[in-house]
Amino acid sequence: MDAAFLEVVQEAYLARRQRGVHISSHDLEWIARWYRTGAPASVIVEGIRRAFDSAPRRVSNLAYAREAVEEEILRWQKLNVGRSHAPSTPRPPDSVPLEALLRVLAAPPTPRVSQIFAGAAALVQALQARIISGEELDPIGALCALGDEISDRVLGRLPEAERLALERDVDARLAPERPLVRPEDFARTRRAFLRKAVRTHLQIPEFIDYGDI
Repeated sequence: MDAAFLEVVQEAYLARRQRGVHISSHDLEWIARWYRTGAPASVIVEGIRRAFDSAPRRVSNLAYAREAVEEEILRWQKLNVGRSHAPSTPRPPDSVPLEALLRVLAAPPTPRVSQIFAGAAALVQALQARIISGEELDPIGALCALGDEISDRVLGRLPEAERLALERDVDARLAPERPLVRPEDFARTRRAFLRKAVRTHLQIPEFIDYGDI
């Protein structure tokens, strides 16, 4: 299994689960199964997002997301049958990708984040243009990456005391798991939790929630 695929799916799952810093052998089997379908990691991440958005209880394993993930894989397979031979057609105005996200970014919740939202909107518009032109082959993956990039930028520019407070909170939540996993696995999960923390702290939208592209 491709290491990059595993890392993306694992980070998405652990960030959504909001506990633990490693996956079980059974979780790994599910990821390997989905990898063998040939679907990109972004499709699996979208299924995980859908599953957790509708979760009525605390989720303890990745099998909970099976139905939603496999629905997303099937949808991806149907959309990609003969795709390379399909003639390009203009999108109708009501299906322009990322318009809903751009509307959210146009209305920052507080003056403090106005500049952040404006900068994010410019990057989303650039991605939107690539999607419409057909240049971007993995729009959901690109959207996830863009959300992470913006979160990292914002975190790096926070006042030191504010940033350290977020880091302390995340470290406290992850402390019980830290001795149980490899340092590189802990670092990846900590990064995902910090991104989530800064988005929640500043009311930055979850970009993947607008990934119906």
